[in-house]
Amino acid sequence: MRKISDFIFISLLFLTVTIYSQDKTVDSLKLALKKAKDDTTRCMILHQLVESTSENEWPAFNTQMGELAKKNIEKINEKDEMYPMYAGFLAEYYSNLGFLAHTKGDLADAIAQYEKGLAIIQPIGMPDQEATFINNIGFAYMDQGDIPKALDNFSRCLAIFEKIGNKKGIAGCLNNIGYVYEGQGDKKKALEHYKKSLSIKEEINDREGMSFTLNNLGTIYQYDGNFKDALECFNKSLSIRRAGVDKSAIALSLNNLGALSLELGDPKKAFEYHRESLKLLEEIGDKAGISEALFMLGQVYIELKQINKAIEIDNKALKIAKEIGFPERIRQAAFYLSEAYRKANDFKNALENYELYVLMRDSVRNQSTQKAAMRTQFKIEFERKAQLARSEQEKIDLKNEEERKKQTIIRNSFIGGFVLALILAIVIFRSFVQNKKKNKLIEQQKQLVEEKQKEIIDSIHYAQRIQKAFMPSDGYLNKSMKRLKK
Repeated sequence: MRKISDFIFISLLFLTVTIYSQDKTVDSLKLALKKAKDDTTRCMILHQLVESTSENEWPAFNTQMGELAKKNIEKINEKDEMYPMYAGFLAEYYSNLGFLAHTKGDLADAIAQYEKGLAIIQPIGMPDQEATFINNIGFAYMDQGDIPKALDNFSRCLAIFEKIGNKKGIAGCLNNIGYVYEGQGDKKKALEHYKKSLSIKEEINDREGMSFTLNNLGTIYQYDGNFKDALECFNKSLSIRRAGVDKSAIALSLNNLGALSLELGDPKKAFEYHRESLKLLEEIGDKAGISEALFMLGQVYIELKQINKAIEIDNKALKIAKEIGFPERIRQAAFYLSEAYRKANDFKNALENYELYVLMRDSVRNQSTQKAAMRTQFKIEFERKAQLARSEQEKIDLKNEEERKKQTIIRNSFIGGFVLALILAIVIFRSFVQNKKKNKLIEQQKQLVEEKQKEIIDSIHYAQRIQKAFMPSDGYLNKSMKRLKK
């Protein structure tokens, strides 16, 4: 069975279109593209057409978007306000090219395209998109069988999402790391990562992400023989996906349900699931998915005692797996084809394909790879703990800084109050001294005035005494008047 990773591609949603029906939306966008008068609007519309049109149409619109973005970036410098927008469109163009290459099995080209997009995104400060490119590179390395590089990229992706607090991104990375460990046979670590991922996705109600992790959890439960929980997980996942338009995701859920149905002894139901899955995958040209659906159908034909049909189907699956160069798909197809030949008593071909299976198994899950994966995991755990320690220290430093600022404010307030009180006291004291001086001056002036008054009064009294000395008394005048009358 194919387990599903959170394979998220960059999507820069600059334009929102009300959708009444897919065809109506596409027609409206095509008409709007013809009438668009500037490259900015054209890029926005082309982005929507890439998102909305069929598997056969969207690559052409993606090419137009990339050409327009390149043309405009060449005319402006990085400081121009329009640069980040055109850089975003150009990065999306490379992301889409990477997706096409990945789907066709050209993993080297897929990695090259993703790295081109990453080189554009990193300088303009878009951490979410940067992490997504790194995630996609990790996924390509995983399909290439390079487990250490896959884990290294997933850990880099996780570190970025944790730094910016993007819970959806964190959950996706945990899911992908779990997927790698499941591929390495470490079911315990895989289950641990899947459960952490699902918990976060449920918290933020990321239904699409939940469908990925539910599928992966279902495969672990099925492996452990817990068919009830496995069936519940697969059905929940399919229910979420049928509400969307991702045919590849729907097909993979159908494959898992088909494999479980076969294990539960219902090959007819399994056949229906795998046939529907194959049809969807052929519609979108997903070669890796087609290879898987074919060899799973081969298992059903074996159960239905149609061995020749099983050999025919498994050979097709192996041929496609070899064309796209996915070691994991080659391993699975070779194993099932070996089983089909053994059932047909063709032991020569059975042994030949079993040897291919062992070769591919060892290339994906050899001892050195597992040790490298363990080293990478230790590195991831160490970096996460170091990041946690840094975060805790930052919290302590922030708390200390706040306390220091608080103490500084209190100290400054005290000093300010003291200085203010001191200034007030000085003002009052100066006023007191000045008033005292004024009062003393007034007292001196008053004393001077009083002395002058006293001198004046004394002078008046002296003059009066002189006058009285020279003037005859009233008795003397009376006597004199009497004498005169006589």
